[in-house]
Amino acid sequence: MALFLFPSKDGPAKPGAVLMLVGALVMASAMLFSGPARAASQYVVISAEPASDEFPAGKVLAVGDAILVPEHATVTLLGEDGSVVAIPGPAKVAVTEDALETSGETEDTAEKNRSTLSKLASLLSGGEKASQSLGVSRGFNAKKQVKGLDDPWVLSIHESALGCVRDQPIRLGRASSTDAISIKVEGEDEQTTATLDWPAGESTIDLPATFPAASDEIFVKAAGKRVLIDLKLMPEDINEDDPMAVLGWMVEEGCNGQALAFTRLLVHQAQ
Repeated sequence: MALFLFPSKDGPAKPGAVLMLVGALVMASAMLFSGPARAASQYVVISAEPASDEFPAGKVLAVGDAILVPEHATVTLLGEDGSVVAIPGPAKVAVTEDALETSGETEDTAEKNRSTLSKLASLLSGGEKASQSLGVSRGFNAKKQVKGLDDPWVLSIHESALGCVRDQPIRLGRASSTDAISIKVEGEDEQTTATLDWPAGESTIDLPATFPAASDEIFVKAAGKRVLIDLKLMPEDINEDDPMAVLGWMVEEGCNGQALAFTRLLVHQAQ
């Protein structure tokens, strides 16, 4: 199954016009999707610019569904196969059967991806509330550089939460970088502590090697507030270039704010 696009400025295209554009669609898909051509049976809206009630984040498109993208609007979709496509209007988008191969994807992987897409759709539909509950701003519609808390691998110092990390130095982030501050970080034992000066203008800071990514937890004290970050290290068998694998792991671990930020990064890259 795949995503088909055809012009909508003059209304729905006639069947002949659709057939004439199939080849162009396949070529466009090859340019937009990373890796071998695959096919998805479901897609979820991960961004609409400008924001629209017609295309809310988390809206799922399955076979038989179609949407009209108006002029001067862009809708970005994530397929269950990990494909990401930004669709500028005017366009009509329909999910239909086609003959694309699945590149040897196993049924277990396909089922896992469908589950991830469903969980992500639920998270995205409550994205604003989820972001506010974490005390951060991780919007996926704003057009700006990916930095600070927009980076999905940055851990917020504003609220106690789960933190998904890679086997790299742990990076902390803050919502405002206007002032220079001093923070105290404590590890799993009383002997592992560090006081760090966080310069003005810097939205992130890396922790020293005494705080390995494999740690179970860290405590951060900043501006009189002490928060606990429960660390979750990404398993070695997860391919960082596979968005569904990374998102599935983040959502499963409960790193919701980071999953939203990762989704926003996909939108940024697709545009």
